[in-house]
Amino acid sequence: MTRERLIQLLDEYFGTKYQPGEDVDIFLCPVRTAAARLQEAGHIVDDLYLGFQMIRYLPQEFQSTFEQIYRWKDGEFTADKI
Repeated sequence: MTRERLIQLLDEYFGTKYQPGEDVDIFLCPVRTAAARLQEAGHIVDDLYLGFQMIRYLPQEFQSTFEQIYRWKDGEFTADKI
């Protein structure tokens, strides 16, 4: 894999942002897909970072959900649980 392709994959992963009015499940799908592509390229995305990417651009209306998630124990903070 070329460095250029890796940068494209990383940009895809970190550049995925929630769009106002978008269904959360629709938003999460490209995040998971980008992480899977990175994994296929040999770059494992730690579950902590995947989980963070999944919630970091969600709107303020999810604030109470964030507060609950942030209280989870380290072992509970997984992308599958989010």
